[in-house]
Amino acid sequence: MRLLTWCILIFLGTALPARPVRADLYDEAVRADQEGVPEVSIQKLRIYLTGTSTAQAGAARLLLAKCLLSTNQPAAALQVLDSEALKSNDGRRLRAEALLRSGRWVEAEAIWTEILNDPNLGANAIEARLGLAEAQQQLGAAREALQALAPLIQDQPVAPKRSGGGTLVDARPFLMAAELDLQLADFKAAQGLLATVSQPDRLQAAQKETLSGQLALVTGDLAAAEKSFQQVLASDSGQGSRVTTIAQLGLANTYLARKEYEDAESIVEKIIGEQTQTENLTDLFQALYSIYLLEQTPSLTDLARWSQEDPKQVGSDRPLLAQFYLGKLELKVGSHTNGLNLLKQFIAQHMTHPLAGEAVIGLAQELDADGNHAQTIETAKQWLAANEKASPADRAGVEDVLAGALVQSRELASAFAIYQRLSQERTPNQARFLYNAAICALLLGNESQYRESVETLARLPDSQSERAALAFEKGMLEAKSDSALAERNLRQFLVDFPKNPLSPKAHLALAEIAFTESPPDRNRVTAELTQIATEDPVTQEEKARLEFFAAAEDSKQPVTAVSRFAQDFVQKYPHSHFRPEIRIKLGEVYFRQNDYPNAQTQFELVSDEDPDSPLLETALFLAGEAARKSMNSSSMDHAVELFEEVYKINGPLRYRARLEQALTKRQALQDREAIVLLNDLLNQTIPIDIRCEAMDAKADAEFTLGSKDEAEYREAIKTFDSLAALEGTSAVCRQSALYKKAKCYEKISQWDDAVAAYYDVLSIDYGAPGEIWYFRAGFDAAQILESKKSWASAAAIYQKLAATPSSRAEEAKNRLTRLRLEHFLWPE
Repeated sequence: MRLLTWCILIFLGTALPARPVRADLYDEAVRADQEGVPEVSIQKLRIYLTGTSTAQAGAARLLLAKCLLSTNQPAAALQVLDSEALKSNDGRRLRAEALLRSGRWVEAEAIWTEILNDPNLGANAIEARLGLAEAQQQLGAAREALQALAPLIQDQPVAPKRSGGGTLVDARPFLMAAELDLQLADFKAAQGLLATVSQPDRLQAAQKETLSGQLALVTGDLAAAEKSFQQVLASDSGQGSRVTTIAQLGLANTYLARKEYEDAESIVEKIIGEQTQTENLTDLFQALYSIYLLEQTPSLTDLARWSQEDPKQVGSDRPLLAQFYLGKLELKVGSHTNGLNLLKQFIAQHMTHPLAGEAVIGLAQELDADGNHAQTIETAKQWLAANEKASPADRAGVEDVLAGALVQSRELASAFAIYQRLSQERTPNQARFLYNAAICALLLGNESQYRESVETLARLPDSQSERAALAFEKGMLEAKSDSALAERNLRQFLVDFPKNPLSPKAHLALAEIAFTESPPDRNRVTAELTQIATEDPVTQEEKARLEFFAAAEDSKQPVTAVSRFAQDFVQKYPHSHFRPEIRIKLGEVYFRQNDYPNAQTQFELVSDEDPDSPLLETALFLAGEAARKSMNSSSMDHAVELFEEVYKINGPLRYRARLEQALTKRQALQDREAIVLLNDLLNQTIPIDIRCEAMDAKADAEFTLGSKDEAEYREAIKTFDSLAALEGTSAVCRQSALYKKAKCYEKISQWDDAVAAYYDVLSIDYGAPGEIWYFRAGFDAAQILESKKSWASAAAIYQKLAATPSSRAEEAKNRLTRLRLEHFLWPE
């Protein structure tokens, strides 16, 4: 609320030149203004300025601008003040006031500062300082505003009173300074300033009493607050004025503090119902909106009725405000869909309305929560294109949400450009804009832009928290790619900002870095965790999580101790989103100890406790593996069911689960059922490694069935042959397939085909993993050849094996020697 903006107009009205030239228009306009009917003055001046003879055009423009301001038309006033009008001190003051009333506070501050530097300012300094303080207050620079008012307070002359003593010549600086101290929560200073205002006029007395009520309200003296506000409302001073409205709102806030929501609601609804065009209507609707949010089941009937009113009958303000706040309330306490539609409709129908920007911001918050960043970007860009002449503050708010949506959409370069531009203006959000620009530069990997933003931020007063947060975020980002650099920068952060609230998180990050080393540095993990002393429940939870994982990875910790850590965590944080990974890790510990039933229990608890967890698929898969390991029929049946659940989730483990399901069937001696599952898998587009394993498992199942039906051996030969010819398969997989193919030939007594298949294994280049198949194939082929008395051929195979570097080469050499001695096969 601003109590004193109107005061400046008093000065402006008395300072304007008014020498009539055309009495029929200009003189009448001056008279209408002096008699308090500025609307008539505006009409006459506009006609006068369109005439051919306008000797007093400059004075007329100044008077017209002044009247437009008095009727709350600052944008129109700015259009009237041409370059010629701005050459005079009166013109500059009018422009500064118009900018102030338009929300263009940075420009207003600049002009008021320029006016104050005029050496010929004289008595006009009071209004200039009041204007400058108002602009700075709106910019959030309350302390600078107090400095602007200080000369008026320190040098205020005291005029004699008839009854003795003295009184202030002008109470306005004291009242404004008291309001600023209230904003800064300097209640003692505010009280002292109000006490200084001893003989105000009737309107200033109402202002003083209203501020006294606000002071009592924020300090918790609700009885005194109510008394002050009621006193203002009971007096005749300023009835129907802004002061009265502020007192009514103060009284409503007093009832709110007492949780007497219905009384507060009644006051505000009554004012809105009676005053359709008051300049405080926006504040009133905002207050009503706040009250409705506090009520459990607010009635939106009045808002809905006002939103449907005919603007021609009641004016445009109340219907528009009602429509806007009805949309916001539907989002919060009514229908989310209706709220979105109302705000979208408001923006579409009133794109250039002053509230449209706020509607865009409110809509963007909901769309971003829904993950619909693309629509936020589109809506914000449309508004910005339609409102190129909107106030910098309004554009900044929409640009801010646009940049945020661009960040979410990973359009970081565009977001950086917006934040960098916004940070160039001195606003209450300047430090935040610089912080966001630096974050974008970090994510883009642009070190120079990051440093430029940080250096600019460092020059701002009271920016330590943002600089600390940036140093912390930089270290956390580096932890994802360069743990050594991250550790160095996080430790520097702890040196530079030792008492920063983020220090516990920095120690936690350092503990994570030590834990992720190979092997983990448990001493450093423990040292960092002991440094974490915080009341923040999130950090405490993350600390407990890391303590559990450190214990789980310590081979010296007995499983009972690890289990106790897990149970303590679950009991203390029963709804933690870390619970699934705690369960899975404990299950892995049991699994490593061959305690498969307990491992299975932990894995399946994820499904019971956190069915929506992204780790559900992994947990069910591991539960299936644990059930397989139990080696009893019921457990294996359950494993098949668990793998089927994983398959139906249709996640990354889908195909692996189907393969494990088939392998479990083979383990249960159900090879035909396994083949059905494997055929289903092989008919899909699957990764090459899973296809190789599936074909191998299918052929193995066919080989097993061959003991009862020789035709199955021939099917196995086809499958092994296809596997060996499969493009992209590894050399070891081909060796294995050809070796097993040879075994199939042996089973049906096709000895020559078996030897040929074994020999094919020997012709494949392989690495260390393939050595086993190479020597198996060589020895088995040589055995067949020996049984056929093909001594020379067998010797050739042994010689090939003996020449291969391996631990089994000596065995091949010994067999070769034996064969040569027995059958006289020495080389010639």
